[in-house]
Amino acid sequence: MSDTPRVDEKGAGLHGSYAACYGVMEEFARSLEREIQNYKNIVDAQQEAMHQKIMPSVIVAKSESVAYQAAEAAINDVIRERGRQDGKWGEQNHDAGTWALVLLEEIGEWAKAELHSKFGGPEANNRHTEAVHMTAVALAVIECMNRKQIRSEEKEAGHADKN
Repeated sequence: MSDTPRVDEKGAGLHGSYAACYGVMEEFARSLEREIQNYKNIVDAQQEAMHQKIMPSVIVAKSESVAYQAAEAAINDVIRERGRQDGKWGEQNHDAGTWALVLLEEIGEWAKAELHSKFGGPEANNRHTEAVHMTAVALAVIECMNRKQIRSEEKEAGHADKN
């Protein structure tokens, strides 16, 4: 029998460090959702401009904005890191508690790099790398959830076809 407490999708039933991990993971997910929404807003604005046939120079100016370039570079960095992680460990399908621990470890490495940057230390130049690792793990959590949902829907559809 497992010592891992059972939890619902809101984290009810978590105890101690699991509850703290869940809270941190929830906040990080909300932060990531805000960043993704910001990126979507930029893309939506560009698509709207194209549909309204606004001058191409306006579209170019938006696509060359610092915000757009930064978002595009960040997303590309995270996607490359996800590829590296999948190549190293293969598809990962952990439970929520394990994902929380993995993500917290990455958050800890990023925090350490930030502290070293502020106060001096050997990890001072790793802030960006650790932020990318942390974000890639958060993305892996979402990918895992999506895979489970898709497979569940496919399984249900398969049963519906047989009935």
